Amino acid sequence: MIDLKALVSEEKALGKNPLSLYRTTTFVEIDEALNSIRKEEKKAELRENVLEMLETEKDSISLSYIAGKLKLMLRPHESNVRLNNLALDFYNSRNWDAAAYIAEAVLAVSESAKALRIMGDVAAEKGDEDAKWKYFERYVRADNEDVDVVVQVADHYESIGDRKNGMYFYQRALLRLEKTEEFDRTRSTFEKLLANGRTEFPFYFSFIERVSEKNPELAFVLFKLLAASLLKERESLVSENRSAEIKSNLDNIIQTQRSLLKLRSDDQDIRKALSESLQAKYSQFARFEECRKKHNVLTSSDPVKALDEFEKDIAYSKNTYVLQKSMRRVGKIEDVAGGVVTVRYSATDVQTVSLASAYGILVPLTNQNIKAIKKGVPAQKIKAKILGENGVEWITRTLLYSSTDGISTLKDMKTELVPTILEEKEWKALAEQIKEEVRVNPYIRIIPGATDSFQLLSYPSTQEEKQLYIFRSSRTFYGKVEAMLEALEVKDIERNSDAFLEMVSYFKSAAKDRTKTLDEQISSVLALDYVAEKNVPVEAEIDFADLYRNLSDAEKKDVFSRIDNTVIRKEFIDKVTECDRNASDVLMALFPLYVSSYIPSKLQKINKKGFYQFVQKTVDNFRESIPAFIYFAIDANLSDAQLKEAHLDRFRIFRTMLMALSSCASAQDSVEIRKYIKLLRRELIDNKAIDTFLAKATREEIDDVRSLLFFNKGIETEEKNAFKIAILRRFPDYDFGEKTKERTVEIKSITGFLCTAASYRAKQEELKDIQQVQIPYILKEINTARELGDLRENSEYQYAKEHKRELDRRVGELTNELNTVRIMKMSDVISGLIGFGTKVYLKDNIENREVVYTFLGRWESKPEEGIIDFNAPVGQALINHRVGDVVDFTINERKCSYTVEKIEVVEF
Repeated sequence: MIDLKALVSEEKALGKNPLSLYRTTTFVEIDEALNSIRKEEKKAELRENVLEMLETEKDSISLSYIAGKLKLMLRPHESNVRLNNLALDFYNSRNWDAAAYIAEAVLAVSESAKALRIMGDVAAEKGDEDAKWKYFERYVRADNEDVDVVVQVADHYESIGDRKNGMYFYQRALLRLEKTEEFDRTRSTFEKLLANGRTEFPFYFSFIERVSEKNPELAFVLFKLLAASLLKERESLVSENRSAEIKSNLDNIIQTQRSLLKLRSDDQDIRKALSESLQAKYSQFARFEECRKKHNVLTSSDPVKALDEFEKDIAYSKNTYVLQKSMRRVGKIEDVAGGVVTVRYSATDVQTVSLASAYGILVPLTNQNIKAIKKGVPAQKIKAKILGENGVEWITRTLLYSSTDGISTLKDMKTELVPTILEEKEWKALAEQIKEEVRVNPYIRIIPGATDSFQLLSYPSTQEEKQLYIFRSSRTFYGKVEAMLEALEVKDIERNSDAFLEMVSYFKSAAKDRTKTLDEQISSVLALDYVAEKNVPVEAEIDFADLYRNLSDAEKKDVFSRIDNTVIRKEFIDKVTECDRNASDVLMALFPLYVSSYIPSKLQKINKKGFYQFVQKTVDNFRESIPAFIYFAIDANLSDAQLKEAHLDRFRIFRTMLMALSSCASAQDSVEIRKYIKLLRRELIDNKAIDTFLAKATREEIDDVRSLLFFNKGIETEEKNAFKIAILRRFPDYDFGEKTKERTVEIKSITGFLCTAASYRAKQEELKDIQQVQIPYILKEINTARELGDLRENSEYQYAKEHKRELDRRVGELTNELNTVRIMKMSDVISGLIGFGTKVYLKDNIENREVVYTFLGRWESKPEEGIIDFNAPVGQALINHRVGDVVDFTINERKCSYTVEKIEVVEF
């Protein structure tokens, strides 16, 4: 073991400034000693001793290092404030080697931003430029607050001609500057990125749009820089005759000029530039001059509105598809002349309206709108495109583009495609593919909180940005936890992106925020620890143990009960297991709040004896937590050996399940109670635990549970009757303790007007046929007969009227029977007793022959086939008898005597 006192003495001998004189050889020796300790509990014990000594030796370097290193060994993914601070102390004392040694130890297990910054600064002090930029690049990937270094890294890459990396880090710098008020720095970085020339327009535009919300003045300057860059780009494209790119460039220029006018509507230079751009784009349109005069951006008091009206108006041009609002039909503009718009909807359907009216009744559609596509393209061709290569992406974006504001739901999409393009089964397959497409498509965003609702974006967003949008839109703390954890599961997501680090920063702040509830602070630390284990460069500044150690037992339960995320709950359990000496007691207290296999599995590992005691206690005190009891009784699948360890057996568990069911059934009704009853009945009734017990139990065991079975409100009367029969089969003289006249037990089968489900459906169909087919037909016959003359001499009329009366009588009869009959199920039949649904083998004692009857209801009765209504005289004489009974009765003065030989339940 390490001699802690000797280390402290040696350190004091270094004088007043031990940090500058401390040598890394001491750390090496300490590490060798620590690595020789194999058992985790020994390491934890040593750390406790070191922390205790640090209370009196607060400035000890060696003790701080040992405490920090042991924590690194025990919980590598947790923050290590102690080692980071120690490394910084060495750096400030210019002891580069010691600072680097400690920082490297931290970096061996996690991307600590503080350790990376120290390593970069140490490399700079030593003049090692390659190492400096290597560490600084890792540093900016692990920290999203330090703008200085990220700009330095970007400048470095630009200076060595690596424009790709230069662009990447300038973009990151801008995203970080977006949250600051550094006007000049943001402008200069933006100019550097423009000069780099590798970034696409969507990034620039969306960035400036966000800036304009907080700083319109800066946004105006940036838009001017962007416009100048786009105009320069246009000159190059024109000279190279790249027509397709010219159109896109022109659209970008107009959009930028529009944004500039929103910020400075009186700027004549911008108005003039916009007018020139519109001419370049629309001069070939026949209505260009007409629209420009009506909506002149040069003279209008509101140039942005004039631009919008111009683009809306010029859309009413030849060959444009339009939607007629009132009829929801799509047509194509054939001509616009003399103030009249001519629209063709079909070969024979042509509409002419004044242009003034067209604005109100017709909606222009682009060629990319699904309604226009359906009008101009055959359905089979559209279907082939959907089912072809990249078809899912195309139809998803097309449907969103065609919707209002680019927002649509799966239900809306289905309406456009089914049944005009796709069949129902084809849509179901496509819907699943669309869900996957929206998850990965950079132009589509999932709207949080809405069911299958999506939005088409003007510009692409990375997976990180899509996840950040969901994170920002989450209104609750645990909604944000869920959003960050879901982001971890996204394939190929960049976990050191600024978007991801913004999520991380939220929880770093929340962990320290005293205005947050305690469970939110603790959950923040746990969330950071969890993502760190998934290789996210994060380091919390507060330990779980620091927050946890001051909690009372009641607060531990309260905090845990408030954690609304399964992953974080498991993290809490893991941390309790690691840092609480009384972890098993805490886990037992938490189990009723989180009934799953997670806590029991932990308990078995840390305290096997305590685990079995806990199982026994849970069974003995089942009323304290029914869910906990149900877990151990049903879900845990405890073996006989394990039950023995807990001083339990199968009979004890079974008996307690009956008690739990009775207790729940007698309790006040609630959703939770109904859930527990369902779980217990599923095991006892559906899975036949009671049947299995009764088939093997001794008379004494049955005596023990008799009242729990037959006075249990959770068990139906028919089920109790069946259990009594099962007992009597094994113990014919069993006394249930009930008073009877002639029999030990009188079990009665269900009586009354009964039928099978098939018969019920047949009678329903008969009633439907009479009401919807036969009566309408006979009414028609009556009307026809009236037209034949004198009704008194009209036999057709008389016959039709009589037929109508008969049908009315039958309707009344069927309606009454369908309202009073009871539909029987197989489970309603009581095995072993003659009644509905049984096939009975009888010995005719008078004629000495075998007789077989099947007893069903009056609707199923077929005497010629041996199927008899159980309410008929024979049925009523035999009902409720069992095998071995001799039944004597008289029907129509004919004496009958039967011995019941066999009873079977029939399928119906």
